[in-house]
Amino acid sequence: MKPTTLAIAAFVLLMGGTVVDAGSKQLAVSKTPPPPAADIEAGKAVAGQCTSCHNEDGISTTPMVPHIAGQHADYIVKVLRSYRMAVRKGEVMKDHIGDLSGDDMINVSAYFASLEPFPIAVARKKSEAGGKASAVDPLAAAREASEPCTACHGEDGNSEVPGTPGIAGMHPQFLEWSMKAYKDGTRPDDVMQSFVEALSQSEIENIATFYALAKPVKTEFPGEGNVRAGAAVAAPCVGCHGVDGNTDDPGTPRLAGMDAEYFITSVNAYKDGTRDHAVMKDLVDSLSDADVENVAAFYAMQTPHGPTTLASITAAEWAEKCDRCHGKDGYSTDPRFPILAGQSESYLLRALKIYHLEKRKDPMMRAMSFPLREADFRDMAAYYASKAAK
Repeated sequence: MKPTTLAIAAFVLLMGGTVVDAGSKQLAVSKTPPPPAADIEAGKAVAGQCTSCHNEDGISTTPMVPHIAGQHADYIVKVLRSYRMAVRKGEVMKDHIGDLSGDDMINVSAYFASLEPFPIAVARKKSEAGGKASAVDPLAAAREASEPCTACHGEDGNSEVPGTPGIAGMHPQFLEWSMKAYKDGTRPDDVMQSFVEALSQSEIENIATFYALAKPVKTEFPGEGNVRAGAAVAAPCVGCHGVDGNTDDPGTPRLAGMDAEYFITSVNAYKDGTRDHAVMKDLVDSLSDADVENVAAFYAMQTPHGPTTLASITAAEWAEKCDRCHGKDGYSTDPRFPILAGQSESYLLRALKIYHLEKRKDPMMRAMSFPLREADFRDMAAYYASKAAK
């Protein structure tokens, strides 16, 4: 067997969104029984050439290489066979296991399964090194990405700058669309374009998620315009923006509590064609300046609500959905499914993306990972990786 990367563990997970309690009590993990007729000593001889990647104790020190100590033997055998049959794509792995017989696969899997389970071993190593597990803030990346926005939109998306919209509690889909429109010039604004032009898709998603989860507050109303008259003029807007400006349409902005000055500027942009939107232009073209001011007053006085379709669900709550296969907190006791707890965060993140993109075929994992976005991948990888902490 050549020096190799036995990329053996996989995982199933869903989306997350809050601080992980790294000090929570861990479940006991016992060594998995070897397959019938397995020769552990023979497996050790075969596995000796794998130590450059997985180390002698099966605990990888390379972020993208999984821990395999104490992993279920049946699962390891299944993964090795999937590489041999090219069900899992990976030329390096296929080359490295090319000279293994069926007995070799069973024996080497039994050997790694006989080692001290990696969630415990990793935790012990951290303890011996004096390291402490820290709480994971799944919104940390979103917070960092949104930092340049705070000068105008406020730290939580509730702007105190007249003429600037509050974006807290906006639908994430609308926020993503807006940033992309500023980025590609569909919605012209030199200042906004300068802020968003270098943003990656992941950063755009992070910013949208961060502000969508923030609680919106009503802006200060300057007292100009007739609210009752504005309610009558706003009647045609109800279909898209809701009765009080709180819409459930993820592609439509919330108008309730909107800064009146910004609202007026936006409507005039639709009227003069600066913002290109045929439906909006038809609706606002006939409005007088007084009409626009009255509608702005009406919406500014409404109480804003965040999107009802966006649930803030913790990583732990989503992970409960994975329990039936991977066990509580990723401590699988079913030999068909891998242990996730304590795996490298980088490895878990990469594995989830592979399933999401269908580069690794698995209908169940595809279905589970399909709804996730970049921020969700990171949250769940951090959640399971943290479960090695004691």
